[in-house]
Amino acid sequence: MSSIFLDRRCTRLLSVQLFRKSVCLLALMVMFRGLSLAAQEPEIRRPEYFDIKDLNFAVEKQLTRTMILSGQSLRETLLKIVENEKWSCWIDPEVDGTHQVELQALQNTTAEALQKLAEKTGLGILRIDTIVYVSSPENTPVVVTTAALRKLELHAQLIHWPAHRQQAWKSRHSLAWDDLTSMSELIEQAEQLWDVRIEGEIPHDLLPAGHLTNVLLADVLSLIAANSNQTFDVSSSGEACRFRPLQPDDLTIRVQFPDVPQDRLLKLAADLPHIKIVDQKPLVIVTGTEPDLRQLYWLTRGKSESSTTASQPKDSPPFHGLTTAVEPGISQGKKSSKKKTPENPTGLHPAKLKITLKPTQATRLAVLEQLSQSGMVIEYSEKDFIAQGLPLDQKIDVVAENMALDEFVKSLFPAGKVRLQVAAGKLILSPVVAQP
Repeated sequence: MSSIFLDRRCTRLLSVQLFRKSVCLLALMVMFRGLSLAAQEPEIRRPEYFDIKDLNFAVEKQLTRTMILSGQSLRETLLKIVENEKWSCWIDPEVDGTHQVELQALQNTTAEALQKLAEKTGLGILRIDTIVYVSSPENTPVVVTTAALRKLELHAQLIHWPAHRQQAWKSRHSLAWDDLTSMSELIEQAEQLWDVRIEGEIPHDLLPAGHLTNVLLADVLSLIAANSNQTFDVSSSGEACRFRPLQPDDLTIRVQFPDVPQDRLLKLAADLPHIKIVDQKPLVIVTGTEPDLRQLYWLTRGKSESSTTASQPKDSPPFHGLTTAVEPGISQGKKSSKKKTPENPTGLHPAKLKITLKPTQATRLAVLEQLSQSGMVIEYSEKDFIAQGLPLDQKIDVVAENMALDEFVKSLFPAGKVRLQVAAGKLILSPVVAQP
């Protein structure tokens, strides 16, 4: 994708031109502006290496949920997945956030659901603090790594700045923008929120409407810069920053694992071919991307990051628009009908399920089977319903907005024509037999 770049210095100079009639005076202003930038204070100097603990890898407790997300765009699906964690999403402008995706996540954490979505779509989906970043699988590790590196540099420099400047880079703010907002407009909003001057070449691309909640300026700058293969440098006083092209040494982070012997690191990193381990006595320096260093860190702690494989039941087309969410602490059940059913984790009470469904037309059978695929135990007899003039293959109008499961199922049939019983985490569905 071709981009038009506008230097923010140039836009400021153009605004000055409107108020100057003298060509000579304008030339002098441009000259002095160039001299002031040339003489500006130096950027932060990067330490030779960091401590692995500075990356702040921490265990996160995430409750499991069941989600069936169908007939929604990639952007809508992402927002639904991360809503419990109060995270934000940023989709690379090169990725179509409007195309529809399907996801079935049964009793998965948010991280596991995102992993499933990445595998199903072939996209790279990684986190930058509280932001879920979506791009190509090749690009996401680069952006996540440069974002982490910039924050490490900032952390090393903060103690040398006055309190108000430290607070600017530590503070979190929320940004929101309308459809067709330009990158430069987003930067102007960031300048006002964080009181930091932002300069450099910015791609003149337009963004879809979106928002970032409770984020750091460094992460916002990394995301904007990533769209044009750039990153940014911060001045030594912290008062300004400037976008610049990526350099080879931006693509990896050098860290030490002070408590882990080299032999153990080499053994644990055997399946991480891009990790480099060098003995620089008395230190062992490890070089790699942020995702690889994260994985190696957890291996040294005797843990591994969770990884799941997305699956789609055969001969079971998704029921567009259906979303189910299980309340915290509730485990999943299974479908129980005349057909072969999946395994049955116990303990789910149907009343704990809420259904959200876009207005659509579908057969009763399609709805019930989709609920069953979510792991819910639903027991019914098609023959009994047919005998009462309620064929399950009949198409009906279906819609729900955060509706309790039992009420939703009742709405699939005429009023008073279906009986529901709940027993041992199982929903038993039967027709009301007409009296002679």
